[in-house]
Amino acid sequence: MTNNYERASHLPPIEGSDRAAKTFYLLGAGGIKLFAVRMKDLKTGRIAFRLALPGKGSNTRKNVIEVEDEATAYRMAASRDYQIRAQREGDRGPGYYRVGGRIVKDIVLVDGGPH
Repeated sequence: MTNNYERASHLPPIEGSDRAAKTFYLLGAGGIKLFAVRMKDLKTGRIAFRLALPGKGSNTRKNVIEVEDEATAYRMAASRDYQIRAQREGDRGPGYYRVGGRIVKDIVLVDGGPH
């Protein structure tokens, strides 16, 4: 059986891509980096970070907040009130993660990042 990294080794890197946040990342247990990613809305074509309040319905259009500004996405995720779409290197697709949740322990600013 292969793990996610082996199965998805053909995927382009997330870190440093146009889709990934440049000024912050989420720090998971064991030092795993998860990168907030911009998603394309297939109906509108808008590319933005997606955030949602934790709980049922985070994958429904009516419960998602789309944010184009990276500093705003950072502030919302750092508040621990919202979960944000993020992805580890090698994962097939992003999931929702919340700072202070079971998996993500902290949010880290890169090169001063947004304040």
